[in-house]
Amino acid sequence: MIFINFIYFLLIFHVQYIWTYQCLQCATKVYNHLVTINNLSSPTEDDCNIVEAIHGCYIHIDWLADGTSKVYYKTDPDLPYDSISAIIERQVILDTNEYSTRRSIGYSCRSNRTSCNTIDDLKRAGISIEFPTDKQIQKFDSLIVPIKTFNGSLCSQFSNTINCPKPDLVHCRQCMSVLQHLDVCSTCSREKVTRNYFVYRTTVFLNMASRLERITIGCQKGNNCNSMKNMKRIQRMLTIELDSAEFYRSIASITKSTVILLLTVIFTGWFWLN
Repeated sequence: MIFINFIYFLLIFHVQYIWTYQCLQCATKVYNHLVTINNLSSPTEDDCNIVEAIHGCYIHIDWLADGTSKVYYKTDPDLPYDSISAIIERQVILDTNEYSTRRSIGYSCRSNRTSCNTIDDLKRAGISIEFPTDKQIQKFDSLIVPIKTFNGSLCSQFSNTINCPKPDLVHCRQCMSVLQHLDVCSTCSREKVTRNYFVYRTTVFLNMASRLERITIGCQKGNNCNSMKNMKRIQRMLTIELDSAEFYRSIASITKSTVILLLTVIFTGWFWLN
């Protein structure tokens, strides 16, 4: 009976233990220049704290359009754990006709032993990703070119979701489309427009060997610039490649160490009680 109670309390403790994750919470690091993934510097101890999280840890890098780079940390991210998100965003500011590109990488994880959202983890994610080149991305500049006269009736209009706003062709200002998996929303937006753009986001779920892609277009060119055809062209020609083999090995190692820890504690308790 004593041993059964011991196991019961041990399991309660272990569930609480494995449901609390140790994350780095550091001050945002801003580089006043573009850095490569290999040149990232680790934060000092004074910049960071170890905090507990319920849903996991996250680390993210942005290579921004203004030539700077930014690394930031957070807990309980929206991104599912054990996943990597890579983003390409190309935009043109309407007032200046200035084109720019933003790239970013985010890594979401869980660990109840040590922090998993470190610079080294971000480097592993970054080294595994291959972005398309600037030249490949710039081939789509004609899709988002600014124009002086906008005609909403020339936007592609199609939806197979219930959350897609109905177009107001009289007052709308920009063709809009979102493609995610099989869900499509192509409409015309009334929101104030300061830029034309497209965003291509790939999320790779490491423990399921699967990926989810989301493409967004905001354009004014007409001629169905926000069409499914154009979104598929972006998806086909700007594919973000990821080699996840190293992450699969890491996940297997973490799972094995957790099981060994639990079995060690159980057998130690059984030995002392007998």
